Amino acid sequence: ELLRGINEYGKQHGHWFLYFGHSSDISQLAPREKSDVDGMIIYLGTRKDYQAINSLRVPIVNIGSAYEDLKLPTVYPDNEDIGRAAAEHLISKGLSNFACVSIADHAGADKRVRGFLSVVTAAGKSHRFIDVIKLRSRLPGEADRAALVDFLRKLPHPTGVMVFNDRYAQAVVEAARRAGIRIPEEIAVV
Repeated sequence: ELLRGINEYGKQHGHWFLYFGHSSDISQLAPREKSDVDGMIIYLGTRKDYQAINSLRVPIVNIGSAYEDLKLPTVYPDNEDIGRAAAEHLISKGLSNFACVSIADHAGADKRVRGFLSVVTAAGKSHRFIDVIKLRSRLPGEADRAALVDFLRKLPHPTGVMVFNDRYAQAVVEAARRAGIRIPEEIAVV
């Protein structure tokens, strides 16, 4: 929704360059001269992206939540609230076992897990948090998928699993298929 709004504004006001690429492309996206741009709205996926873009010395607004310690105006969702909402949804479906699939070294992901845990813990002894797996790569590769298969096989059934993002959810669904685990009967994914 955020990117759609930015795109619409750009169309209405002209002189906007909109780029929707992968974070690995950001350092190459940086204009050669400061005069090429007046400012940037960008999703910073890595600290390397921050260094590349920050060297331009133009106003930047970040729309990612991976690194909240950067000295940079940032707009991002309330990640703890997202985690709480995910747990409330899974609890409302009658589940009592819970787990998370997250990403390592990501402040927003850590907050989602914290919000999720707060609701599961507050729900009482009949609800238990089993485990969290933190994947290393932003785009889950074969090693991550194999780790997910092992992780899912260890979970009791049924278990509600909060996943950090859509890419990871796709990897969880594929890992469950590989492990012969039925969704949503044995693993409910949100």
